[in-house]
Amino acid sequence: MTGKTNEKALVRIRMDANLKEEFETALASMGLDISAAVTMLAVKVAKERSFPFTPSIVDKVPNKTTLKAMAEGRKLLRRCG
Repeated sequence: MTGKTNEKALVRIRMDANLKEEFETALASMGLDISAAVTMLAVKVAKERSFPFTPSIVDKVPNKTTLKAMAEGRKLLRRCG
């Protein structure tokens, strides 16, 4: 992060309504809301230049082209971070 500021930005996302309900319920049991969880993820990714978990695609398996692009992206992030 580049400097300290209290200015907030609005971030909008779309997700399946059922997933949102499950997400909110799980987060509430941890004392969190969606905004806090997304902010925590953003801080972690910004600082470490990687996901704090291995992303997975539920219904789809990445093809060779996608896997290659993902690997190249990780290499670029390592060089920049």
